[in-house]
Amino acid sequence: MSRFKQVLSDGKLNDVFRDDLSENFNKADAELTRLENESKTRDETIGKAIASKESESIGRDDDLQEDVDSKNSQAHARMTQIEQESITRDNEHKNSTSAHPAENITYSGPINALTAKAAIEWVYTQLNNIIANAGKDNTEIVDGRLGADGIARATIGLLLREIHQEQLAANKKTEIVGHGTHILNQSGKTSSPVKVEFYGQTLVNLLGNGKFIDLNSDGVADGWNKGTQGSYSFSANAQRITALVTDTDTFIRRIDAKKVKYEAGKYYILVVNVKTSNAIALIRAYFDNGANNVQVALTSNGIAYVKFSPTVNSTNAEDIRLYNNAVLGSTGYVEFDSPRIYSVSSDLYNKIGVSLLDADVERMFPYVNSIGFVKNPFIQVEGVNLIGGFLTESRWSLHSNAKALNDETLELIATNSWQWTTIDVNVSPNTDYNLNIAHNGRFKVDMFSGNDTTVISSTPVTSGSNQTFKTLANVNRIRILLGNPSAGTFTFSQPMLNLGSTPKPFVPRNPSYLYADVTLAGNDNKKDILSYNEDKRRWEKTKWWMTDVVLDGSLGWALNSDKTGYKNVQIPTTSSAVLNTGNLIKYDGKVLLPRNFVDFNGGDFYLIQSGSPYIIVSLSDTDTGFTDAMTPSVDLIKSYFYCWFYRGDGTTHKWRPIGDTDDSRLTTVLPTSMAPTVAEGKVQPYKLTYQLATPVIEEVKVDGDLVVSGATQVMVGSEFTYTEDAVTKKRTYTITPTSQRTGANLLEVKATYDSNFKSSYDSTVGKVNNIAESLSVLDMQMYRVLLALKNNNITV
Repeated sequence: MSRFKQVLSDGKLNDVFRDDLSENFNKADAELTRLENESKTRDETIGKAIASKESESIGRDDDLQEDVDSKNSQAHARMTQIEQESITRDNEHKNSTSAHPAENITYSGPINALTAKAAIEWVYTQLNNIIANAGKDNTEIVDGRLGADGIARATIGLLLREIHQEQLAANKKTEIVGHGTHILNQSGKTSSPVKVEFYGQTLVNLLGNGKFIDLNSDGVADGWNKGTQGSYSFSANAQRITALVTDTDTFIRRIDAKKVKYEAGKYYILVVNVKTSNAIALIRAYFDNGANNVQVALTSNGIAYVKFSPTVNSTNAEDIRLYNNAVLGSTGYVEFDSPRIYSVSSDLYNKIGVSLLDADVERMFPYVNSIGFVKNPFIQVEGVNLIGGFLTESRWSLHSNAKALNDETLELIATNSWQWTTIDVNVSPNTDYNLNIAHNGRFKVDMFSGNDTTVISSTPVTSGSNQTFKTLANVNRIRILLGNPSAGTFTFSQPMLNLGSTPKPFVPRNPSYLYADVTLAGNDNKKDILSYNEDKRRWEKTKWWMTDVVLDGSLGWALNSDKTGYKNVQIPTTSSAVLNTGNLIKYDGKVLLPRNFVDFNGGDFYLIQSGSPYIIVSLSDTDTGFTDAMTPSVDLIKSYFYCWFYRGDGTTHKWRPIGDTDDSRLTTVLPTSMAPTVAEGKVQPYKLTYQLATPVIEEVKVDGDLVVSGATQVMVGSEFTYTEDAVTKKRTYTITPTSQRTGANLLEVKATYDSNFKSSYDSTVGKVNNIAESLSVLDMQMYRVLLALKNNNITV
């Protein structure tokens, strides 16, 4: 290697490159030595030949010497070429990133093929023939390909994989649950994560803002007429009708109003909240232009509802009547609250009153102002114990003489008997529960239906520590009461309420939960969907609906056409809107339904066009203040959508806020912002909801995770508020009381969980791995943040 020592000792070479070069030079040196030895041997042979022939041909010495010199020169040139080619080949092979194509690799073996590619293809063909034809003449194999459905698969492997796929699916159980309390019966012997999908729902109250109000304090709900008998009063949005001893006719002891036009062939339900006291509540809905009606009577608190399907279109708004139908001579009262009329599908219509009972109707058709969507859905999955501690559980209502000594113990220093401490708990109907409490006092359980305060049933007051009870078919809430039979000191420890008739050892309440900050709309055709994207590891909303899009005066309104008694105006919309879908809500809450343009015959119609994308709205002159004699300008049209009523004559312009009953706030300045009556809650801007032609995917903030174990109680609901810590960003959630809710109920949640031990274990391991991977990513991000802070001389 001495001939290359100078090159290898060059200090400019790095160690790796020097080692590679040294190896190649060693190979070249060996090759050169071999060639030199061959040359030396050849030279000796030639020398001997020359010596033996010298006597014969001395004259040829010079020619032979020239030949030897020439061969030596060629040998040395060849050796140099071999050295360079060897070095080049080694470098190219080492640096190459491409594999040799199979067709360029020679093959020698038992298969009749010249290249590796041809040999591989021959083997592949033979294997296919074996799989496809192995059992054609074998009765047992042919039978093995036959499935239980009588269809023979191409191979046994296909059938086995099909069976395996079904087994994997059988390891999962999917249930559809909706608003309210449910029991998930997970049969695995270990806890299982729950995967959920939420589906949107839209309710459109055809009565608009149907809540009873009495602004003029005459005792009768605004927009309704009263009968000539009975007494009428108003409180907390409820219309009370009281029977008088002097009444002579029960059917004129009522309120009534003409509110809604119906369409032939469609299906409707009228629902009203009712309270009674020694009276009979009766509701009646007219249709088919007054030719037909349906009615129902109720003698207890709850909801009253009727369903109907008109056979002809309504010419005018149809009559709704609400009665106190108490017997003559009595003095009981009836209270009506939150009337609503919804259009429903034929399938749902046929189920109402058959498979869907009162509790289902109440759950599916809550009151909404004009239009409501599912807002902020949530799920709470209970652990074994359904009630929390005396300090940590906000549902406990402690008597003034009671105090929590700790989370598990309550002390009552009673000054009299039956000084109750209570807690209300949501339960599932027709379900066994066990209540266990260590105490020296008394306890019992009251049962309720919905938000009604009337006790449907009660368990006996007991001095024992354990009580088993079964909820009734119409019960969805219980109240546990802890009390005392006399004055004295009483303690109650470790309250435990569990599913089933067998008491279980005390454990603190440990629910899991999931809260989603999102609005979900939907109808029978398209629903917004909230689901977890496993690939992106995030929650996503598949958005089919644009909801509550404000149509105010800032938009590009223009006159479409001027008609007698009304004007058609328009604004451009996007091509993503589906023709004539959704609803438009007017400033007074009235629901406007989409119509074909040829059907416009007055105000309060609208159309979403396709092709040339415009939204066209018909405005009655009595609503806007415009006249047939004037053609409103763009600015005048815009002022109306800012909720200003025109009081001018077409030349001299004046406006007053819509919702005002006088001109005390009259202005001559062109309005370019919302009227003050909007902020005052008297009116609202027009709002449009419509369907998108193609859905939009949006990321959604969702907090929490769900786990079930055995028979598990689950509560599905919607609408919550939260507070967020400024530093930790941790949210604390508060569920909105039913009386304050404004949206639709969540009717469809798809819950999927593991039904056996292995699938539960696999899902849990997968969940842990995902969490670990997420934490690893967060660790790296935190490391980079800290490194950046350190590089900038910032300490933390």
